[in-house]
Amino acid sequence: MKKHSIIWLMVLSTGVLVSCGGSSTSSVVSSSSKSSSQVSSSAVSSSSSVLSSNASSSSSSIAATLTAKVVDRYAFLPASKDTMTLYFKEGAPDFPYIKLDGDSFSLIGLFLGYSAESFTVTSADQKVTITTPKKNYATVDFVNKKITYDDFDSFYITPAAWTPLDSIAETGFNSKKEAQYIERESGSFYLRGEKQATQLDLGAYDIPMIYEDGAGYLPFATFADVFINPTNGGLNYNGQSVFIFSNFSDLKDLFYTPTPTGKVSEALAKYNYNELCFNFDTFYGLFDKRGLTSFDDYFDRLGFKEDMLSTDTLKSETAQVKAIFKGFSESHSSIVHGSAYTGSTFQPLTKEYYGPSLAKHFEEQKAFYTARTAGLGASYLPYQEVNDTAFITFDQFLTNGVTDYYTTPATLETAGTNTYALVEYAHSQINRASSPIKKVVVDLSCNGGGAVDAAVYLASWMTGDAEISIQDHLTGAKGTNIYKADINMDRVFDDKDNLLDKKVYCLTSPCSFSCGNLVPFLCKAAGNVTLLGQTTGGGACEVSKLNTALGATGQFSGRDVICTLKNGIYSDVDDGVEPHVWLNDKASYYNRSELVKYLDTLK
Repeated sequence: MKKHSIIWLMVLSTGVLVSCGGSSTSSVVSSSSKSSSQVSSSAVSSSSSVLSSNASSSSSSIAATLTAKVVDRYAFLPASKDTMTLYFKEGAPDFPYIKLDGDSFSLIGLFLGYSAESFTVTSADQKVTITTPKKNYATVDFVNKKITYDDFDSFYITPAAWTPLDSIAETGFNSKKEAQYIERESGSFYLRGEKQATQLDLGAYDIPMIYEDGAGYLPFATFADVFINPTNGGLNYNGQSVFIFSNFSDLKDLFYTPTPTGKVSEALAKYNYNELCFNFDTFYGLFDKRGLTSFDDYFDRLGFKEDMLSTDTLKSETAQVKAIFKGFSESHSSIVHGSAYTGSTFQPLTKEYYGPSLAKHFEEQKAFYTARTAGLGASYLPYQEVNDTAFITFDQFLTNGVTDYYTTPATLETAGTNTYALVEYAHSQINRASSPIKKVVVDLSCNGGGAVDAAVYLASWMTGDAEISIQDHLTGAKGTNIYKADINMDRVFDDKDNLLDKKVYCLTSPCSFSCGNLVPFLCKAAGNVTLLGQTTGGGACEVSKLNTALGATGQFSGRDVICTLKNGIYSDVDDGVEPHVWLNDKASYYNRSELVKYLDTLK
């Protein structure tokens, strides 16, 4: 099978970043689109063959049930284009199926960082079995309408991971096998879940499954939800073409090329609702904490079910948006872009759709932004020194992408582009000859989250290492992984890479959300960092991509829940962490000369 070598090499060297999220504002797209800078940066110069295609003609008959249709397929950027085959039942030309074969499952390898041919697919007795490079497997049973895993978390493990709940994408090495950025430390812990041998019951949700002529077919959106979204990758269909992405924004304009019809078949409308219920029932990380029995029941009690089943896509997608924003009312879950059937003019991020707690979150966010602008100006320095105190300020956790700071040192100009550069530059300034810096303040008061790798990098700098504990809502698995970061770019992971010889503070607020919530928890657990401000905004779940069967895109609180670990007990961090020192006045966060004086009074 012909592969696009540049894209595969990029993914193999970096993996796909996990996001601990971002608020459901305009920042959602970048914070939940986890690896576009790493995966797709070299795809523009590619030839047209991105992934293998099993297409041989424009259409052909498949037995008596399905008709094959060749469609365009775009991977990461518009320039990376080839074709693939989808399948359709008579009378439902808008309802695609995907064949379970080596071509479709090569996508799992693409996002996890394996080679294209590393997943094997066998078919017999109306069952299709997919086996991973590490010999875990999933069996799709077309008679009993179930998908069974021998070990769900291990099925999606990346090549560099030490445990199945190892969340970072950084492999720890460059192409020359030299150590870089983040090192996995000994002392990790993993407990297999009680439900590790997971069984997904598609039949209970009336999700159609077709097996004929020795091959199995799943609805396109079910394949994406079950097999692609757990890899943190994205797969979508706009009625004409298939889109493979890490950052949907890279393909957004192309996605909306078709003229909106505003209508879909009854079959697709019903399936769109059922698939959404299945996806959330299975993978929504706060399911138990909310005390839910099923999302079908929840949507019905909210009063949105009838409209969500409409063939009028504006009506159904508006109802979906309301169900998520008003019902969930939490900043990890949102529909950001409507489907191509509804068109790009549909704006899901509308205040009238927000629930009470979500609206309050945005009001707090606006208030802190206003206070910061009044105190620091509209354009603030990411690194600033006031007397003997260094201030580090940023609003989103971002990794270095493809920039190599080992060969191109970070500067003040690049420090504002991503968290790696900011931390590396700050460290070099704090430790320069004759440096006056004795105290360091990391300002996360307006930080809405982002990439877990970047949060690990910062936390290791502040506390000496980063200990990330996770519980999988779906399987019950628990794991703790320990990381150290190389901050001074010497490829050695030691005490020259942290702030343990300084007084370290972290500014927090209700806007400190997701990774902006995680880092203060890690700091408080470490014991060497003083938290100043107000209780953080929570956001415990790592973000999962949301792609509905109609093609709307967004994100939701995924199955992996970030926790604290104490006395062997895993407790989620969704309720936020309280500061050591309370700051009532928002203005006091940003009057830095007075804040430095105040820090001098603290013991």
